Amino acid sequence: MVVRRQYPEYPEYPDELREHAVSMVLELRRRNGSSHGEIALVSRELGIHPESLRLWVRERESGTVRQPGATETVDSPRVAALEREIRELRHTIETVQAATAGNWRWTDAAHESSPLKHMQPPQNTDRD
Repeated sequence: MVVRRQYPEYPEYPDELREHAVSMVLELRRRNGSSHGEIALVSRELGIHPESLRLWVRERESGTVRQPGATETVDSPRVAALEREIRELRHTIETVQAATAGNWRWTDAAHESSPLKHMQPPQNTDRD
C-alpha cells in the first residue's frame, strides 16, 4: 500500500520504507540515549525528506498510527467506545469545574452531615 499525499508533487513513499525509516530512527535513539540528529542521518541515508520522516516518527511516538503487524481484536470497537466515553466525561468534568469555579459555598461545609464541617470560611483580608 502506498501512502497518499495531500500534495501530489511530493514523492509517495511505500509503507515498508516508512516503517523501516521510523524503526531506524527509534533504534538509533535507543542506542544513543538521545534524540539529536537521528532523523537527519536516516533521511540522508534513505533519501527521504527529513520533515516527512520527522512527522512519521511523531505519529509513531504518539500512537496515532497503527504499529506494523498490529491486528484489531474483537474488543477493539468496545475499547474505542470506552475511550470516547472517557473523553466525553473528562470534557464534562472540565466544563462543570469551569462553571463552578469560585462558587463553592462555605456554608455547605458547616452543614452537620458534611465531611468538611470542620473547615472554617476564609477570613476577609480586605482592608478598606
